[in-house]
Amino acid sequence: MKIQVRRKRAGIIYQPSVNKIDEDGNGIAELEDGRLIQVNPGTQPVLDATEDQAKVNMVQFLTDSHVTRKSHLGLFRRPDQDYGNGRFAFEVCHPEYSVGVIVQMPGAPLDKVRYMMIRGQNIWNFPRLYVNDLSLVWCHGLLRDSDFTDD
Repeated sequence: MKIQVRRKRAGIIYQPSVNKIDEDGNGIAELEDGRLIQVNPGTQPVLDATEDQAKVNMVQFLTDSHVTRKSHLGLFRRPDQDYGNGRFAFEVCHPEYSVGVIVQMPGAPLDKVRYMMIRGQNIWNFPRLYVNDLSLVWCHGLLRDSDFTDD
C-alpha cells in the first residue's frame, strides 16, 4: 500500500493513497491484500445545500469554537473561494491577529453537519468541512486562537 504523508494541525498523519472513487464520490484505497477501505468519509458533495443554511451553520461553528473574544470575530462570505460542491467559503478574522481562516461550510441542516461525538451520532453520516483546506468533521475543526497565527 502506498502511504502519503499529509500535514495536519497537530502533527503528521498517514493516509493510504486513494486509487478509486465509489458511486457516492468517496475516495477508496485498495490494500495489498485486495481489501477496500473508504478514505476520508464525508468528503462527497453535499446535496440540497444552501448558502443561507451554511451561514446559520457558521454562526453555530463560531459559538462552539475555542477562541478568546468570540464576539469580536469577523465573518465574511468568500464566494470566489467556494469549492462548488455544497460547501460555502467564509473567512473568519480575529482582531488580535493578522491571519484569517477560510472555512468551507456545508450548507446542509445543522443537525446533519454538527458532529460532536455525541452518543447516537455516526461519523460516517456527517459531511466534512474544510478549515484552511484541511478536511475535518465539525468537532475537530473548531477554531482556536492558534489558527490565526503564522506559527
